[in-house]
Amino acid sequence: MFSEGLPTSGQRGSVRRPSPNKRTFGGVLDHISREDHGRLPSLLSRGAVQGALTLLIRQNRTATTEDLRFLSSIGNQLGVALENARLFTKTQRRSMELNVINTVMQEITQTLALDEILDCICEQTTRLMNAESFFVGLLNEEGDEIHARVIVDKGERLEPFSFPMSDGNTLTSYIVATGESLLFYDLQAQRANLPAPGLIVGPAPHAWLGVPMMLEDRIIGAMSIQSYTPDRFTEADRRILSVIAGQTAIAISKARLFEELETRMKQLQDAQARLMQSEKMAALGALVSGVAHELNNPLTAVIGYAQLLQLRDLDDDIKRDLQRIYDGAQRSSQIANDLLTFARSYKPQRSPVDINQALQQTLALQAYEMRVHNTKIVTDLLPDLLMTMADPHRLKQVFLNLIVNAQQAMEGAKGGGILTVRTVRPPDRPGTIRIEFEDNGPGIPPEILGRIFDPFFTTKEVGKGTGLGLSICYGIITEHGGTIWAENNVERGKGAESGAIFIVDLPFVPVKDEKSGDEQSPDEAVQDEEILRILVVDDEPDVVELIRRVAEPQGHHVEKASDGIEALELLGQNDFQIIFCDLKMPGLSGDALYERVAKERPEMAQRFVFISGDTFNTESRAFVALTGRSLIMKPFSIADIQGILDEWVKKKK
Repeated sequence: MFSEGLPTSGQRGSVRRPSPNKRTFGGVLDHISREDHGRLPSLLSRGAVQGALTLLIRQNRTATTEDLRFLSSIGNQLGVALENARLFTKTQRRSMELNVINTVMQEITQTLALDEILDCICEQTTRLMNAESFFVGLLNEEGDEIHARVIVDKGERLEPFSFPMSDGNTLTSYIVATGESLLFYDLQAQRANLPAPGLIVGPAPHAWLGVPMMLEDRIIGAMSIQSYTPDRFTEADRRILSVIAGQTAIAISKARLFEELETRMKQLQDAQARLMQSEKMAALGALVSGVAHELNNPLTAVIGYAQLLQLRDLDDDIKRDLQRIYDGAQRSSQIANDLLTFARSYKPQRSPVDINQALQQTLALQAYEMRVHNTKIVTDLLPDLLMTMADPHRLKQVFLNLIVNAQQAMEGAKGGGILTVRTVRPPDRPGTIRIEFEDNGPGIPPEILGRIFDPFFTTKEVGKGTGLGLSICYGIITEHGGTIWAENNVERGKGAESGAIFIVDLPFVPVKDEKSGDEQSPDEAVQDEEILRILVVDDEPDVVELIRRVAEPQGHHVEKASDGIEALELLGQNDFQIIFCDLKMPGLSGDALYERVAKERPEMAQRFVFISGDTFNTESRAFVALTGRSLIMKPFSIADIQGILDEWVKKKK
């Protein structure tokens, strides 16, 4: 059984096996000299006595000079042979030690993989010292625990374990605490000779040798070897093991630095990838902004005129055709809205949000679909998760998209699966709420992992996805100041497990009592009559005509201006109760027009109703919020215009 124990430093602490009692041969020598009259020639080598030869003469005669000369000659030859044998053994041992050190050094210089280095050291050390067990334990950074990094007993690698330094009652903790190396020739027989009282060695093997692992003047761990045969290790083994332990400490230090460098490089690469993704999304957002604006202008006309025609007394077939036109335009409008969302055109409506509750509500919404598609939901939600300020509706849109994507991936690969949804507070990112969506599906092919958040990128069949879902998720989370990314389970160190995990990090925003100021009411000093004088400022004639077609049948008077300069001229000549003004126009834009009017005729500025068909960027959001004016997003319907008209008429009464 393997006996735990780790070494440290120093050459003290040796517990030697007692030498056997010396036997006396005085009586025998007396007998020989008395009865055989013999002498004992020495075994000489280079003038040093290596031993002695004894001649026993059975005949009743005294040893002669020739006998002694003969024995001396033999003794000299045997002495030289014995000395040569000892030198050969020592040289052979030294050669093996050098080979081991050379092999270890080569391994250290050729790789920075710590496991490979330790495997090589284990193999070389146990073979050189004929050991049956090998142990390496490393001290943690806090210095209060030892982790068994390598445990090999009789060629079998055992499960690692840890034990606290505070116990102080193991051979290893003693070595680490004192910096001494320990050598036991027979630990079973020498329990009474332990260097400190109370040390626990367990069912220890016979021979045990442990040395510290020093890095400069600091102990980082210990290395030990063991054998189930007594008298296996020597002082020479102690010296060579100390050398190996020192080189191992250096290798561990380099490997740790390399692992730390790799980790930081990975973090840097991830940050760079996210930055590139953000820049790409920003560039695409600008492109989409223009596309969405250009789409919304004609869609406004199509939807509005289709509604106007449906109000007429027409054949049912024509009305059905108009309904198809209207439905198609609405579908196109939804795509445009998705593009606007992708481009982060809307400001999140922040309110206190319980993330756990939002997840549970979203899962409940999708519960039936998950059941019929053989998908099991497992929740691991952190209790007492603090509420944060966020847009609950848009977060639920993200959650639903990720849940549906996971369900479809598992269904397509294996007909179902398990989706685990969890919330955590990552210790390395204080002030962050992390939401994870982990499935056991097929995972994400590495070659497309970096593209899944690109707009219009999809792996689904034609007609089953637009490729905007994850792009919209990316935009929503970024708008909240968070991050979203995906990984495969294999990359997260989960062995051969399949599946992917989507991770959402949201900044924790403390809930505050926010009091919003009352909107400025429209100017009360308007005419008493119910007829409104309306100015429509827009560079799209179809939009201007649609508003006119809605307002004039009710008796309102509508004038139009195709840009801000023309609008200024009309505002200088007439008094209007409502000014529908597009924000984005060539020449003098809508916001610039408003600022001119607010400066010159502040009462008229209170009658603006802004129209926008672009992505409604940050500057525009801030501008409209500052003015307190109403906003209609293109494509709008007849009901939107009618609602504005009714509101202003009601204000006049």
